[in-house]
Amino acid sequence: MRCYAVIDTNVIVSGTLPSRPDSPPKRIMESIVNGKITPIYSEYILNEYRGVLQRDKFHFNKNDVDILIRFLGSIGISVKPKIEDYDLPDPKDSPIYAAMMSSPQYNPYLVTGNIRHFPKADRIVTPKKMMEIIDTDDR
Repeated sequence: MRCYAVIDTNVIVSGTLPSRPDSPPKRIMESIVNGKITPIYSEYILNEYRGVLQRDKFHFNKNDVDILIRFLGSIGISVKPKIEDYDLPDPKDSPIYAAMMSSPQYNPYLVTGNIRHFPKADRIVTPKKMMEIIDTDDR
């Protein structure tokens, strides 16, 4: 089964850093690569991914970051959300939430490591929960 999801930047970063190969963020990235998750993104989100991944503290090669961003753009679904005041604990999360809210036709998940930054909703999940959903659907 294919799932559609807006992936929060913290999950992209965690999924690209060296870590256990079975960590939920790593598995999210693998699920994107193998087509189980189709990312939904906006230009803002891709630019945020790029900006965060290129921070010196992560030591990622700029070309590798560019390849990842191009890849996500090529396989994902681009949306042009209207940014509204969603009254989130961290207003910087509004573009991520807006991308999810602007694509109801895909019934997307929002996958985040900071679940408390968003309203409580069945489709706002942690990476671990997203992988449980995918693993259940694969049976």
